[in-house]
Amino acid sequence: MYSIFYFLIWAFLLVFPKGGFKIGDIPITWGYLLLGIATLSWCLKKHWIIHTPRMILFLCTVPFQCIGIATYLLNGTEDLGLALSLWISFCFLPFSLFVIFSHEIETLHLSTLLNRSKNALLLLASYGIFLFLYKMLTGQFIEIPLLTTNLGDWGTLEDKCINRGFLFKLISTYNNGNVFGVCILILLPLYSVIESSKWRQGLVKLALLLTLSRAVWIGLIFSEMTCATWMYYNNQISRYKFFIRIAASLGAIASFLLVFALYFDIPYDFFVDPSLGGRSNYFASLSDATLFASKPLQNIAEATYLGILNSLGISGLFAFLLAMTAPIYIGIFKPHRTHIQSGILLGLVNYLFVAIAEGALVNIPTLCFYWFMASLLASRTPDALMS
Repeated sequence: MYSIFYFLIWAFLLVFPKGGFKIGDIPITWGYLLLGIATLSWCLKKHWIIHTPRMILFLCTVPFQCIGIATYLLNGTEDLGLALSLWISFCFLPFSLFVIFSHEIETLHLSTLLNRSKNALLLLASYGIFLFLYKMLTGQFIEIPLLTTNLGDWGTLEDKCINRGFLFKLISTYNNGNVFGVCILILLPLYSVIESSKWRQGLVKLALLLTLSRAVWIGLIFSEMTCATWMYYNNQISRYKFFIRIAASLGAIASFLLVFALYFDIPYDFFVDPSLGGRSNYFASLSDATLFASKPLQNIAEATYLGILNSLGISGLFAFLLAMTAPIYIGIFKPHRTHIQSGILLGLVNYLFVAIAEGALVNIPTLCFYWFMASLLASRTPDALMS
């Protein structure tokens, strides 16, 4: 019974992350709602089994939690929904995935989970490409309210930031190309480990390219290079295959972008935008930074680190970096790391890199994936990941 319930949670989080409804302007999604119910039910248990690495990861999020809550209590907020999203992302999710489900994640039958996740990613990419072409040919989106679209957003997809002028971004069931791209980049290195089919890997990468997000494009290039470099330094491929792999990956991405630009007559400055997609304005926060925030809690900008600096001050940025890099340290210094754990680690590194320009920090389900992957990486034994 519990295994079916957990499967439903993962299915809604991964495949239908936007399915749900709204209370006012606050989205209630099925995945987060089910995770909340599961967390509440486990809180009522008399005995919790918390493994030390996960407790360390949770404690590393506490300084950021305290700074965020203190900023809200002292200065208020410009957006209550933002404050709630931050609380869910940095209080509820770490507590749930590092503390409450510490034992359950440790004992997951991961071969089943990984196979289902592999199939789900292929489904997401395939549906995303289909929807991209359908919109391009018919001018319409396919929306299933309460499932692929939040009931409160039904019929308003075109009002979201997904229109490039010449095309709409690939959004799959995530309703936003950047959020879809960032989430898939977290999972991509692991997917490359568990999926041996090159054409299926290529389909997922094609979906990332069709997000039309320059941050996602750069993230994909970074992922390809870091994965190849990791394999080379761990003696999984020879130097010759390393250079061939890098050349093939970069050549394929460059060829796609060239053909894409020529076919749709896209100007050069779309690819080399001096304003960085409007993000250059965020650099002003560097000169205005203070140790603690003295203004109401603001929306976190796409450029995540600058957004945190602007919203929560220098102390908030350091606390954020502590929370986000703690899983990386655990992964790097983990003895006898498996290929699966290496894929998880590289996915977390992908996020920290792409967050420079586009972190989708408070968007559902970005940090749910990040913390869940971090919790898997903190498993006590490599064998647990290979069961």
